[in-house]
Amino acid sequence: MKRRTIQRSLVLTAVTQLRNHPTAEEVYQYAARHNPNISRGTVYRNLSQLADEGAIRRIPVPNASDRFDFTTEAHYHIVCRGCGRFEDAPLPYNSAADEQVSRTTGWQCEGHDIIFQGLCPACIEKKKQINNRRND
Repeated sequence: MKRRTIQRSLVLTAVTQLRNHPTAEEVYQYAARHNPNISRGTVYRNLSQLADEGAIRRIPVPNASDRFDFTTEAHYHIVCRGCGRFEDAPLPYNSAADEQVSRTTGWQCEGHDIIFQGLCPACIEKKKQINNRRND
């Protein structure tokens, strides 16, 4: 395990405090507010190291920036295609799927990430209001 520097602790605190599955840029913005001398490179390097160690979880997001999560247990996520809101999906992790993939492919499946996509309640409401105005 790497030694805990002030910058490293700040990066970990940012991921924990933001609680919104932040991108590396969002972590940098948080860290820079608390330590104006911290560089993007330091933040990105520490995020990678913390994820490699298992202290945080990196969530690869297709066609978007990776997200980081302080909850390291396997779980699913959901993203709003309207506003980009990103949060945990309240479903139990299906480890049987890993076993089934291993059996049917011959690969040694070590886990999976699922990111559901849709519209959050706020975006659904906004869409309804826009449609109502159009129909008035």
